[in-house]
Amino acid sequence: MTEGVHEVRRTVRSLMKRPMYSLVIVGTLALGFGANTAIFSLVRGVLYSPLPYQDAERLVMLWNQFPESDDGNLAVSREEMKDWRAEEGLFAGVAAIRTGEQNALWTLELDGRTEKHDGAWVTSNFFDVLGVDAQLGRTFLPEESVDGSHRVMVLSDAFDGAVRHRRGCASDRVHQRGQPAPRAG
Repeated sequence: MTEGVHEVRRTVRSLMKRPMYSLVIVGTLALGFGANTAIFSLVRGVLYSPLPYQDAERLVMLWNQFPESDDGNLAVSREEMKDWRAEEGLFAGVAAIRTGEQNALWTLELDGRTEKHDGAWVTSNFFDVLGVDAQLGRTFLPEESVDGSHRVMVLSDAFDGAVRHRRGCASDRVHQRGQPAPRAG
């Protein structure tokens, strides 16, 4: 025990003789510990934490890939979706989401200004398949996914929070392709 204490004292004395060297050592250790903690937190949050959905380990995402195509992941057709839904025992539920480009651009009209926001088209059973409910209002009804029916929207927490603080922002001021999109949730 006394030999260990003696070694620590000798180390401290030698470090005090060269303060810049000591500062570099302490700084390097602090940087290493900080980087290690940040990377571990990121890996833990992304890879090891479960998704915030019911039965998240059972969720899969499917798309088409054709070797002769350079497009990579291609959308699944409505006919393929119908086939998967009709196949007994293949999936507990099948839902679709389409994002990007002009497919899901929403405009918010407020005080004479128009802002464009990204969104997503989803099938009416999307939230049921994920096992989540709307925090405000409701999710989609089955009849709302029939072609020709009125379009309704469910706002994300991020979008809802961004527009809630603005005065006069009503759901009838959100449009998709020039048509009002009433809010369901």
